[in-house]
Amino acid sequence: MRDIAREINLKKIDAPTLHGYVEIITKTKHGLVERTKGENTFQASVLAKVLDRNGELGLPMLNSYTDSVGGILLFDKAIPANSEFMPAGTKMVGHGYRGCTTQGTYPLLGTYNSSESSTSSDAITQVYDYATNQANGTIKAVSLTSYYGGVIGYGLGNNAPWNSYRLGNYAGTGLGGEEGARGGYYDGYRYYPLDVSDGVLSIQKMPINITKGNIFRGLAKTLTFDLAELGITPKAVNSYWTVMWDIGGGKFRFWSEYTGYSGGAPTVGSGGTIYYYEFDATTETLSQGTFTNTSGETIRLGNYGVAFLDDKCFIANYEENQYANVYVFDVGNNTFLKKITNASNFSQYNGQYAPMWLPGEITDGLYLMSAWNPSGSIHYSFLYDSVNDTTERMNLAVSSSFDFSQVRKLKSVGSLIGMGFGRASNQNTGWACIEPWYLATIYNLSTAVTKDASMTMKVIYTLTEA
Repeated sequence: MRDIAREINLKKIDAPTLHGYVEIITKTKHGLVERTKGENTFQASVLAKVLDRNGELGLPMLNSYTDSVGGILLFDKAIPANSEFMPAGTKMVGHGYRGCTTQGTYPLLGTYNSSESSTSSDAITQVYDYATNQANGTIKAVSLTSYYGGVIGYGLGNNAPWNSYRLGNYAGTGLGGEEGARGGYYDGYRYYPLDVSDGVLSIQKMPINITKGNIFRGLAKTLTFDLAELGITPKAVNSYWTVMWDIGGGKFRFWSEYTGYSGGAPTVGSGGTIYYYEFDATTETLSQGTFTNTSGETIRLGNYGVAFLDDKCFIANYEENQYANVYVFDVGNNTFLKKITNASNFSQYNGQYAPMWLPGEITDGLYLMSAWNPSGSIHYSFLYDSVNDTTERMNLAVSSSFDFSQVRKLKSVGSLIGMGFGRASNQNTGWACIEPWYLATIYNLSTAVTKDASMTMKVIYTLTEA
């Protein structure tokens, strides 16, 4: 007797519709008071994604308002409706989170006013105060974010203190091993390249209970692709280093010719060709893409230093005992875009431990990059805005434990979900999280508030259930 095992769709969570009211009060040294008031757009679809655990990803439940909307962000530009994150080209003017206190001369973080804030079954009111040296500039939009999003913010300026916040404190359950950390996730399956042997590339297909349940969880299949039949130039795949970069719609790009610490990494001279594989999980087909190194320099490709984000490829050029330069290519147009150079920012390759330059993407044009502290075991993060062409510190760090700072976006699972790479008990593993700097609300001011060092400012944000 035989029956067909059908997929099990996992129920999604809905979020209530809330009404938001914002008031911004500025006061000059001479006592002149100005008030700006308005109503916000509450993004129920964003909060619904935040509340969803997505099966065995085991995302942390932000059940309380403190966790889910306990942070605030002030921006210098209006935010388009339905934006889940701060758009590239925008700058954060100020931020805050429940319980925050101004930190010295740091100019962006305000102070949570607990005496004027209140909570009840009818309304949640959060009040933040900004001194004369804080949140100065033009403010055109205010958004609530998660508590953690308020802590981290969007770029702190390069003279700001690092608090070394770790996303590992905000992660879901570990998915285990190299496959969990670096695999590609789509439609209830995880895909992971294994090797290239005798001209055949093998990809593991494992049922994973995320958006869909599957009683065959843990029973993997192997997909094989004859590269000669497909007209693909064979390139090595090292499963220990391979990262499946999700470019959306069930499509993944990956590069992996690195052979480990002792084997070194290839170099590509000016005018040389860089090869990569593209796997389409919707049809389970494999193809090969290429682009040309038109940077005018020879580039050394490191293990985690080749990342495909949007239609771009970021390559960290590692040299022995030197800080990395980052080369950015437009893969679709086969063009070289930019060389990002800042010796105090990016990872250093020391010949023994290959740096974990695992970049991440927040939204189109807004990227995370890691930085290595050669004197210790801490990796810091930077925010690269390709529209503003700026690089700023992020309040994120990763230690040698399971904590991680970078997030590889799982676009084909959910737009707010990232996967971090870390180590636990000396084993590599993956840890999923909701990217905490989401925009739960958007309030675009009808008239911008311009604050300078002669003013203090109070921001009052009230939420009620519609």
